[in-house]
Amino acid sequence: MRPRIHVELTPADRKDVATWSRRMLKTFGFVVVAFLALSLLQQTIEQDASAFAQARPRTSPCMGWDDAASDAIIRSVQSKSDSDLRQVGDAIVRMRRARRNCEAGWVALACQDYQAIVQGAPGHTMQVASPPVCPAALAEDTTFRTQR
Repeated sequence: MRPRIHVELTPADRKDVATWSRRMLKTFGFVVVAFLALSLLQQTIEQDASAFAQARPRTSPCMGWDDAASDAIIRSVQSKSDSDLRQVGDAIVRMRRARRNCEAGWVALACQDYQAIVQGAPGHTMQVASPPVCPAALAEDTTFRTQR
């Protein structure tokens, strides 16, 4: 092996090396912090997505209505019409309310919200002779429950 040649650094060179070292250390620290922040953000997003998936109603009548309303909201979001995009916020609020009502056993109220979401979506054709989405038996049983 060849011997290494030792070179004495001037005070100006030492200052440059120290400045470069501090800058590299700061850059490395910034990259590490950014990586940690992104991983925490990804974990939070995954937790929110799993919580949303678990929040979907498990009862059989509400599940079908929830799927239809979800599809209607997706059509509204994909629409290029300003009026459809303005209704997305209202549809989301109705969806949350319908899910809460379904969990609480207020199936008829949930059905009405789901029906309003589907009817307000683009591409929905209103047919006069079509039967209502909400069965009358459900409406009679659960509309005005006051005791729990």
